[in-house]
Amino acid sequence: MPDREERRVRTFDGAVEVPVRITGEGPPLLYLHGTFGLVEDEFIDTLAASATVYAPSPPGFEGSEGAEFVYEDVTEITLHHDDLLRALGLEGPVDVVGHSFGAFLAEEIAAFYPSRVRRLALISALGLWLEEAPQPDLFGLTPGTLARTIFADIESPAARRMFTPPADREEARLWNRARRRGLIGAAKYLWPLPDKGFRRRAYRVSAPTLLLWGSEDAVVPAGPYVDAYRALLPDATAEVLPGAGHMLVEEQPAEAARAVLSHLRGA
Repeated sequence: MPDREERRVRTFDGAVEVPVRITGEGPPLLYLHGTFGLVEDEFIDTLAASATVYAPSPPGFEGSEGAEFVYEDVTEITLHHDDLLRALGLEGPVDVVGHSFGAFLAEEIAAFYPSRVRRLALISALGLWLEEAPQPDLFGLTPGTLARTIFADIESPAARRMFTPPADREEARLWNRARRRGLIGAAKYLWPLPDKGFRRRAYRVSAPTLLLWGSEDAVVPAGPYVDAYRALLPDATAEVLPGAGHMLVEEQPAEAARAVLSHLRGA
């Protein structure tokens, strides 16, 4: 397992503070996790064999402070990430990888700050809305329905791991609090619709982009949404992993990491 460091970073002139997990050694890679928090350890550890992975939690998620300063619109949360990169000493172009809600954040960084992003990978990205393929309201689903929506196989070890609370009562309380806080934090940006105007800014994205999806994604179906992103991002390539759902970084971490690393190497 690669070495890990936990760091706390302040942005917005000290008003916002977030935790950042730093793993591995190599070229810098900013990884922005999805709606359900930083759960994809195997995926990150595989990336960290070839890169230094900086994995922050967004404002509003467990461990953060001052989220009210960045809830106004997408501009503030994107400025926060520019501050974050500066605070981490990452002034040059970095690779940016985002999953789900994290891809929503990653695409905005690439649009607002094209020179900051060397290569971009959007995994099961939120950020667009297609009337012909409406997305479910993740924030109004029961746990059972949510599990069936985001995983291709709810009996898989990944699904069981994600939806089974710890046996210890205090650990279970903290687990539930972190889950609830993450969903509320993501909802501040994604509800009622995740489309916050990225298609109007997409022309600014200059980084070669990977669109990585699961064939069984029931949140943002691969067919229509991959096509929509490809129309907006001419320098994008796509790969769809058979049998994977929205949580492909948990369901197929090795295959997802392989696809991302191949893209980052320019292969």
